[in-house]
Order: sequence, then C-alpha cells, then structure tokens
Amino acid sequence: MNNIAIALDGAWRVLLAGLLLGAGIPSLFAIAVNGLAMASGGEAAQGNPPKPVGKVIAVAVLLLILLLVVYGLAWLIFTSLGYKVGFSGILPTFTK
Repeated sequence: MNNIAIALDGAWRVLLAGLLLGAGIPSLFAIAVNGLAMASGGEAAQGNPPKPVGKVIAVAVLLLILLLVVYGLAWLIFTSLGYKVGFSGILPTFTK
C-alpha cells in the first residue's frame, strides 16, 4: 500500500508541473496577445477606443514569459554541465 501512496504523490506533482509549464505559459501568451488587442482598440468593427493599459499588461506578461524561458534554459544548460541550480531569491545560483 505504501508504494501506491508514493506513486500517487509523485503523480500529482507531475500533473501540477505539466499544467503550469505545459498549459500555463501558452495561457500567459494568450493574455499578452489579448492585452495588445485591447491596446489597439479591441474589436475595431464596433468602434471601441484604444486602452493603453492593455499595452502595459502585454509588456509585463511578455517580460514574465521571457524570464521563464531564460530560467528554463539556464537550468537546462547548467544541469547538463554538472552544476546544481538553486533559486534563493530572484536570481538563480549555480554551484559545482
């Protein structure tokens, strides 16, 4: 019975990581594209005025996506070179 509990514990962690990284980042990109559409007036056929807050939202979300991609690449590259990657704060740390 203990093996089933261990397997289920690992399964929900994999499911959560898959949802966050697999569907979370594309969802953030969709929010950024929606912000850009808001910034340019949204539905132009209905004559909605442009909303500058949409551009701010889009830039913030795109910067977050860029940060996630850089962190992911840094983790991938440095772990393949034998480093241990730690996140103590905003910046990652690499130790041999």
